[in-house]
Amino acid sequence: EIRNKHHRIFCDSKYVNSTEYRKFWSNLSNGNVQTEQFKRIKKDGTSIFIQASYQPLINEQGEIFEILKFAQDITNKKLESLDYKAKIRAINSTHSIIEFDIDGYILNANENLLNSMGYTLKEVIGKHQSIFLEDSYANSKEYEDFWNKLKNGIHQTGKYLRIGKNGKKVWVQASYTPILDIDKKAIKIINLAQDVTQFESIQ
Repeated sequence: EIRNKHHRIFCDSKYVNSTEYRKFWSNLSNGNVQTEQFKRIKKDGTSIFIQASYQPLINEQGEIFEILKFAQDITNKKLESLDYKAKIRAINSTHSIIEFDIDGYILNANENLLNSMGYTLKEVIGKHQSIFLEDSYANSKEYEDFWNKLKNGIHQTGKYLRIGKNGKKVWVQASYTPILDIDKKAIKIINLAQDVTQFESIQ
């Protein structure tokens, strides 16, 4: 069914007619190995994802006489990755997200967090989380213990008062999750939060 057929039988028509596909074969014709993830089409018309390496084979005269392809089916891993990315996008659209190093210094923050607190990303990157706190709490034993637990990989969750730019009070329902390395040592902290200030006002 496949002997002497063109490689395009494994690809969708849009890709076959694209500049990308022509460049793919042009690179191989020029002796350049092509290695990456590819989408391919099975006999029944369903999609499959492969991690593949296409290697031009060269004879003694320096001519390419064949292309040898090694591939591994990564469809399940690809689907898991797409599912993960979709969940991250959903969380990012509904939650304030901020990342800290293990000492509490800000690595990154999403737009929801910045809008809620009234800062720009440039204003918070590299600053300590304490810029969002009342001085009394920032200097307390309770706050010190809070970060010690996170450094030791202990998840923290609760309702917290935060101070935005120009003294704006913001109540958040938040979870602080330590991200662990392969040795189970905390390497950074991710904070997911939702602004619940309006509900505090009602109370």
